Amino acid sequence: MTKAAETAVIAALPILGEGRTDRLLAWLHRTLAARGLHVAGALRTLPPDGDAAHCDTVLRVLPNGPEMRITQDLGPGSAACRLDAGAIEAVAGLAGAELDRAGGDIVLLNKFGVSEAEGRGFRALIGAAVARGIPVMIGVSATHRAAFDAFCGGMAVEVPASERPALEWCLAAVGRADEAAAAPSRRS
Repeated sequence: MTKAAETAVIAALPILGEGRTDRLLAWLHRTLAARGLHVAGALRTLPPDGDAAHCDTVLRVLPNGPEMRITQDLGPGSAACRLDAGAIEAVAGLAGAELDRAGGDIVLLNKFGVSEAEGRGFRALIGAAVARGIPVMIGVSATHRAAFDAFCGGMAVEVPASERPALEWCLAAVGRADEAAAAPSRRS
């Protein structure tokens, strides 16, 4: 791991299609929690059939919920799903309140999306975590990368969207780099 990666407080995971980044973040949450770390934030809950392209997007506030749908049903004739800005703000508020209440060793967030690019969404939670010295890992698409970089002001590093490098960054960021060498990994 490079010195920049070791000192960055925010890690950007490139968003991979077909829900792969969502599954990676869920695996990180389970793995870090199993190591006794308190993981805060919000992650996408994939539908039971695993269809990541499904239009009904649900986010779960970490570590234990609640779950909230953040897309609106526009009716049977609609070909597109639409984000519900109010629901995103509600989830961000709940995740921020949980961070205030219980603290956290690390924050995981499903993505820096259109709400964050426009100045809303999880930006306040990211800022609060960084101000407290809590590292943040978040999915970032190519579409919103420039807005993410501008928001982070050089405090972020990109981490490959695969288990070993993502886990190594998380463990180093929380001061457990010695565990990274012994970290089991499975193929994504």
